[in-house]
Amino acid sequence: MRRPAALALLLLPTLLLAGWTGLLARRDASLEGIRVALEGVDPRDLLRGHYLTARLDVRTAGGEEGPPAGCACLEPGPPDPLRPLARPVESCTPAPPQCRWPVADLATPFRIYIPQERAEEYERRLRERDGTLSVLVKPRGDGTFLVGGLEVTP
Repeated sequence: MRRPAALALLLLPTLLLAGWTGLLARRDASLEGIRVALEGVDPRDLLRGHYLTARLDVRTAGGEEGPPAGCACLEPGPPDPLRPLARPVESCTPAPPQCRWPVADLATPFRIYIPQERAEEYERRLRERDGTLSVLVKPRGDGTFLVGGLEVTP
């Protein structure tokens, strides 16, 4: 009688963890994204191992230099659809009702995994501004966002 109870106690946390992981993956897959260009952060060291260090390349509402501090609302549009307008908003939590893509910490660089066979090419393109590297940004609604779908356009 002890064996089935012990087996059930071992399986229960595993099943809970698998279910939770599935829910998170399903939620993240359903998020709507916006494609945003990347800009290099440190020209001496863009590539560390298999990770490219970059920041989202956005325009600011008032034409200020650099991305806004705090929370901003990304708004795609002309003249460059890969460089959305970043309009500052008071808070990302909860997501502002008029903001479809709220993101925080646009000035903070992040790392993107790059396969080894493409790493040098992507670093060269980013450094020399040969084409545009862009990623799909999926805001979660609380200021954080997922980054994926790296693309290179001429």
